[in-house]
Amino acid sequence: MSQDDPVDLTTAPNEMEAGILVAHLAAHDIQAFMVGEMTAGLRAEAPGVVQLLVRPSDLERAHALLTEWRDEPIEYEWPDFPDDAEEPTE
Repeated sequence: MSQDDPVDLTTAPNEMEAGILVAHLAAHDIQAFMVGEMTAGLRAEAPGVVQLLVRPSDLERAHALLTEWRDEPIEYEWPDFPDDAEEPTE
């Protein structure tokens, strides 16, 4: 095993969540790799997960970014809908 071989960062229950994490890390210049995305959605006795791997040199910063991101509250501003909105017609 080389010093530059990717190391485990975390797991995600499915490809969609793993993809979101990979995109978040990429936005901060950290390249992450998914392993197991083809079997994560299977329903079996031992369901799979998606592993996220990063370079050893990025591991500490990647952990910090994911911890910070997971602790942030999600804020969404709903658009204003008029009170007198018409019912859809068929």
